[in-house]
Amino acid sequence: MRGIQKLFRTAAFYFPFTPAGTLLCAALFYILGKSYAQKNAYGLYISLIALFLLCLFIILGRIQARRFGAASINWDSTQALYAGREGAFQVLTIPQARSFFFFRVHFRISGRLKLDSSVFLPFFVESNFTGDGSLRVPFSLPVSGLALVRGILLIRDIFGLTRTRFGETMHRHLPVQPRLLTESSRLNLDTMGGFDSKNRQKNADEEKYYMREYIPGDRIRDINWKASSRVNKFITRISPVTQEQTKVLYVDVRTYKQSRVRSLDAVMHLDYMKSRLITFLWNIKKEHEDYSFIVRTGTEDYKIDTVKDIVKLATVLSSLWYSGDRLNFPEEPASNQIFIFTTPFDSGLSLAASHYADFTIHTMTAVSLRKQAERENDTAGDSSRKDHVLFGRPGLYLPQTWMARREILPAGTIRRFGKDSLDTHKLSISLFGKAPVSGGNSH
Repeated sequence: MRGIQKLFRTAAFYFPFTPAGTLLCAALFYILGKSYAQKNAYGLYISLIALFLLCLFIILGRIQARRFGAASINWDSTQALYAGREGAFQVLTIPQARSFFFFRVHFRISGRLKLDSSVFLPFFVESNFTGDGSLRVPFSLPVSGLALVRGILLIRDIFGLTRTRFGETMHRHLPVQPRLLTESSRLNLDTMGGFDSKNRQKNADEEKYYMREYIPGDRIRDINWKASSRVNKFITRISPVTQEQTKVLYVDVRTYKQSRVRSLDAVMHLDYMKSRLITFLWNIKKEHEDYSFIVRTGTEDYKIDTVKDIVKLATVLSSLWYSGDRLNFPEEPASNQIFIFTTPFDSGLSLAASHYADFTIHTMTAVSLRKQAERENDTAGDSSRKDHVLFGRPGLYLPQTWMARREILPAGTIRRFGKDSLDTHKLSISLFGKAPVSGGNSH
């Protein structure tokens, strides 16, 4: 079986015709045979000349493939990818990539965007060199996930009849991070109180000032300028009482779904929840630099102290899929508040709320703008309508069965628990339409 697969791959690599060229070649052989049978000299002449030109294109393509195949080829895929982001490129470099007249060097990127453990979105994009040795291939995917990418190089004539593969097939696993939303769920964190405090204070009997040499990270206002001028070096005055406290926000990310059915609703709600989470972390960190986060994603806890940590978490979220609900909960946070990000498919949300009964719960979620999903959402606090479109920008994607599947959301899943807050967005989910605008150019 492996031998047959290897033979098939080898034949596909060296096959010299495009689909159009294959049809033309078959037609020319048909004309050649019919002209020979009918002793039609004109038909023989035309078909032989055309077949000669096709063979010439194949030979010239193979000559160039040998020359380019020996060159040092570099595919730079280090640029971070964000869902729906325009202006993203994959850069390919081939020294002296100038081809013969009537020929172009093409770089084809294809693969599948993994949206869930069993849901994929096949994609395809191709571009050609225009003369220099560097090619920027526009590469943007509509939703977050893990892109399983394959890149191949080939030489094609400008008539689209022949193709010549060269070089090795290149593979990449590229995380597509969630987009930043233009809106933000800004909360008045200063009036909430009750956050965990990472205080750097010492014991009460040690609360006296002491001096040490300045080290990077010390606050400028803690520098003792008189002492520094005497010893000609920066001296920091340290007091446990004056050290700032760092507030810690606890975030529980719930990607739970009992049904194994994968639908357009499921894919889009999971993607939107990831975007809301990253937007929430980004905005809070931008407004309160001293805040940090503990983010729980079911099986893992992530400590977020810096913007770089948020970027790392966004990469992790690109490979976060739906899973079954957990029965055992993690240790309770030290603060009296918890932020829950979830989807309307989370049938275990009420159980989680009972587990966090002693806490103030802030739930961030969304519902679809469909009748069966709106019946239980009359009390859905600060609600707003958001359009979430899968194919909002041009691109070549292969249709999948899950795109046509719509799912009835569980009744009564999304509701307010006691005096806790519920921030619900109403999503208008569709395959085609105007794409939402991402907020900002980077995470």
